[in-house]
Amino acid sequence: MSLSDRLTAVEMAKRNGYTPDQRRIIEAMQVTNQILLDAPVKEANDRTVETNVVRTALPHAEHRTYYQGVGSKASQTKRIQDVVCQLAVYSEVDKSLVDNAADPGQTLNDECASFLYGMGEDQADDIIYGNHETSPANINGFAVRRPKIHEKYCIDMGGKGNNLTSVYLIKWGADSAYYLFPKGAKGMGVQRTDKGVVTVTNEPRDEPCEHQRVCGPAAEDTRKVLH
Repeated sequence: MSLSDRLTAVEMAKRNGYTPDQRRIIEAMQVTNQILLDAPVKEANDRTVETNVVRTALPHAEHRTYYQGVGSKASQTKRIQDVVCQLAVYSEVDKSLVDNAADPGQTLNDECASFLYGMGEDQADDIIYGNHETSPANINGFAVRRPKIHEKYCIDMGGKGNNLTSVYLIKWGADSAYYLFPKGAKGMGVQRTDKGVVTVTNEPRDEPCEHQRVCGPAAEDTRKVLH
């Protein structure tokens, strides 16, 4: 499956009439969070929560001969919930610095870009290491879903010591693993608010601009997440 087969955040922004600011935020964040280039996005089914009933065991058929009965079978399921988190940051630039710049608009945009790159790194870190139980404002990343060695889903490659790393194999898809945004949220939860000129007496922060993104990963089929 190629990237063009998935409705990623950038592709959705192109198709759904998002504002230039919303598109710039998404495009800037994917520079430092390239997971956004692969992960499809999906609206949560219950506001800021995605609730799914997933199968944990499948019923299997039996071989039979004429007049021989077949035993009853049933599947097993469990209910899982994935949440989204809110990432927000203020970019504040001294008004005098902006006024004295050769290109004031570009100066503000350059400063905002650095904040968006940082948000992209924060988001990538949350996707892997986020833990909603220890930090309720955060999401559950993939490390929480695959915390222990398992013969099928968390493979031990024999590494020893503390200087190790992990590789995650994710089968992205609308029915397996995807990225969430709140139900009904405009711009996939991406927002930029220019606060204009604000007078502050004890700090030179006169040109604040707020960037915000509300998002989170979901694994509807946990068999599609390997560690």
